[in-house]
Amino acid sequence: MPQPAFDHSYGQPGRWAACLLAGLILSAGISISARAQSAGAGTVRLHTVNALHIPLANALETLIAQTNVNLVYESDLVAGKETYCQIEAAPIEQVLACLLRDTGLDYLRLSSGTYVLIADSKAAGDFGALTGQVVDANTGEPLSDAHVLLADASGGAVTNQAGRFAFNRLKPGRYPIAISYVGYRHTVDTLSVEAGGSTAIRIALEEEAIITAPIVVSDMNWRLPSESLQETERDAKAIADAPSAGGDVTRSLNTIIGIRVGDAMADVHVQGGEAGDHAYVLDGAPIFIPIPNGGVIGPFSPFALGRLTVRKAGYSVRYGSNLAGVIEAEHALGGGPAALTVQADPLSLNARWKGQWGDRNGLHASWMLAGRKSIWNVIHPASLESHFSQWSAPDLFLLDTLTPASLVETEEQGEHQNTFRLLPDSLTAGRSSEARIRDDFNFGDLHGAMRVAFTPSKSLYASFYRGSNTFGNVDAIAQSFAGEHARNTTPLQFESVYRWSNAMGQVRYESVIGKAAFASVGGWVSRFDLSQYFERNYGEYGGDDEEEDDAPAPGSGATWTHAATNDVNTIDEFGMRAEVNYSPVSSHFITAGIENRFSSSAFALELPGARGPNPISRGRALIQSDHQRSSLYAEDLIGLGLRTHLEVGIRLTHLGNEATVYAEPRAALRYDAAEGPLGPWAFRSAVGIFRQFVNQYDVAAIDVNAVLPYMRFWLPVDDGLRPPKAYHATAALLLMPAPTWQVRFESYYKNQPHQLVIDYAGLAQNTINTPYWSRQGEILTGARGFAYGAAVSIEKKTDHLVAAASYEYSVAKQQIANRFGGAWLPTSWNVPHRVTLSMDATPAPNWTTSIRWQASIGRLWAFREAYYNYLEPVAATQLFAPFDLSDPTAHRLPMYNRLDASLAYTRRVNDANVQVRLSLANLLAHTNVDEWSLAYDETAGTYRVVERPLAPFLPTITVRLGF
Repeated sequence: MPQPAFDHSYGQPGRWAACLLAGLILSAGISISARAQSAGAGTVRLHTVNALHIPLANALETLIAQTNVNLVYESDLVAGKETYCQIEAAPIEQVLACLLRDTGLDYLRLSSGTYVLIADSKAAGDFGALTGQVVDANTGEPLSDAHVLLADASGGAVTNQAGRFAFNRLKPGRYPIAISYVGYRHTVDTLSVEAGGSTAIRIALEEEAIITAPIVVSDMNWRLPSESLQETERDAKAIADAPSAGGDVTRSLNTIIGIRVGDAMADVHVQGGEAGDHAYVLDGAPIFIPIPNGGVIGPFSPFALGRLTVRKAGYSVRYGSNLAGVIEAEHALGGGPAALTVQADPLSLNARWKGQWGDRNGLHASWMLAGRKSIWNVIHPASLESHFSQWSAPDLFLLDTLTPASLVETEEQGEHQNTFRLLPDSLTAGRSSEARIRDDFNFGDLHGAMRVAFTPSKSLYASFYRGSNTFGNVDAIAQSFAGEHARNTTPLQFESVYRWSNAMGQVRYESVIGKAAFASVGGWVSRFDLSQYFERNYGEYGGDDEEEDDAPAPGSGATWTHAATNDVNTIDEFGMRAEVNYSPVSSHFITAGIENRFSSSAFALELPGARGPNPISRGRALIQSDHQRSSLYAEDLIGLGLRTHLEVGIRLTHLGNEATVYAEPRAALRYDAAEGPLGPWAFRSAVGIFRQFVNQYDVAAIDVNAVLPYMRFWLPVDDGLRPPKAYHATAALLLMPAPTWQVRFESYYKNQPHQLVIDYAGLAQNTINTPYWSRQGEILTGARGFAYGAAVSIEKKTDHLVAAASYEYSVAKQQIANRFGGAWLPTSWNVPHRVTLSMDATPAPNWTTSIRWQASIGRLWAFREAYYNYLEPVAATQLFAPFDLSDPTAHRLPMYNRLDASLAYTRRVNDANVQVRLSLANLLAHTNVDEWSLAYDETAGTYRVVERPLAPFLPTITVRLGF
């Protein structure tokens, strides 16, 4: 309601007199006086009020006129109410509280200093309730974790996975409501709540043209940016446009502070964690992510996903149990008329069809089908083919040191093997190797999802995913010996093929229950199947006239020594989950759920066995592991005011028949300030315990030319082993000095008192007493670790420009009692310093451009992982002058630089949207090194480093059509 306006013009005495009379009438029965009082650095005005049973409307008008307080309210709210208030020398807040006492009203102070009168939810009388759903205006898909706030709802609400929220025990009346979500335009509206009734609403948010900084809604301060400090999202556009020739969706995560995506294998590391310390979920179902082939092909079609969300240290109990965090992927569903989108890139063809049918206020459904198929056999980049060939080339140093004794057939060969470490130059000098990759790089996947809304409060969501990949090569190697061995040539041929398939299906039913609760119940099945076949053929023949780069011809008198292995891993998980969200009062949002999972894994893997004076022997691990685990979790999001939220929760997990229940208590505190020295700011701090019940292991490849450097498999905790455990403590700060600027600080500390790792030292020292290992405890050992780090990022965002810069510092160390003398060492995956610069711009209509540069400094453990894992555990194979494999901190890789750029043009052509994009991935490829190998330098009499390159420079053109 506006303040009284008095016209002081003496030329209109009649009007002036009328205003004076009105003021005297309003003041009847009330007197207000004021005086100033010093308070710290400022001055506080104190007021004395005497209001004796007068209309509340009159009292408020007088208060506004005499104190100039900025007070707004609806006239219907105060109509018919009286006030009795006597108070002396009190600040304005106490005066308002006094005037509103016993009126059924309360007040709310906004960030601008304005006071708003509202209905008191604590007043006696019949209460109403409000439930609703927040959805994307274009697709109709629910938006989880959107912020919803009513004028009198202390702290507001956050939507659940189905986009639903609820407010209970609301006094009848009209309420302003604000809804906001990162990447969408905020919405402010007013709605009515009836006594004893329940109001249901559906709120559709429009997407912003670009990803914007967290927004503080003007005069209301109802956006809560502190929530973004727990999680970071990448939307469908960022996923589809990630700089990768084959559309690896994980590349879109590389600009998030605290998240590092490796270049060679595209593994993701969350805040100093190992690649297996976080979980992947797709639509709530677990996904077991294989090794991305060549760092360019990820497991998902980029068109199939609508959003990726990364939850880092200190995440909530409702998101599960993992040591480092959770990466959630969601399918992109349809909206509007049926639409078809197709894209061709240098490695694959992609397509997506989506649409909807029905009445949005009644029965309604939306669907999506997406698929991808490789075209490597038709066309492929020459630079990538060359890179695969280099990557797959055999390591002759490992060939000599790790050749199994079972392949040694003659005394001369045995002598060769036994004398290697004493006289390596006699047999390794002058040897060369070449690799020829076969046209065997096939991949494809299919995604489908459908959501059926029976009513605005009931819906069913189902989705599936199926992916497969084959990556293989055939290598022909010719060995040439110097000196007295010059006439002898030993051809070697290796074949290595890596195959995997992945599948997931899930269904979930969601419903509103009563006035203040909603629930969901669903189940899923997830399966991963991997095989890595390796075949070795050793040919023996003599003579000067043979071709050195070809295998012995049939009938030439050559003999072959043949060996083959097939490493496999299959893991299945079946699960069910039921969850209830309940808001008994506006300041509490309670989430409770129950999960039951069955995980089963079987794998066969060739591992190093006992070591003696001869080279490494082989052992076979054949392990079947499974367990059932049941979890209960509960969490309360407590509003301690408009800007302060406390989140407390606990997760309890029981494994099979064990008596132990593993507890994971967690807590987080968030605060959102409307004003500060640098503008609005937000803070979040969290602590908690985190465990992991299904663990990922990457075993260094013992096969010298495996197309991938390690074998990945998963094991559910079994065999009486304790699950790994970590303590988290994290703090983050967000500053918004201007509407287009934001500055983010992030820090974390993780203590991991118990980890499970492959026992390479134990495998090397112990004699194999059985034909194979069959228990987890026989191949795993305990370890300890810790990690801490800090990061800062600065972002500038306008309608046509998004620019960002960040710096990250990370420390991660681990101790394994029987490795490296029991010393605490930096982990092999940690990058101490990382700098990122990025810019996305719209220089002209229809044109978009982006450029990203990233530098990683301080990488240690420079040699191939197999060198440390298989040669360090035995003293006889630690030293290769001048290199000492027992000290990985002495092996430092040069600074890694990655520069990506792209330029896209988009326009409408008849009924189609056409986009042509030029991408220049890894412009600085020639400067980057992934790891070292060793070769003997006969001239110097020492070993020298052979550098293995990272991904090559990949210029690509992508064409996208939308109908």
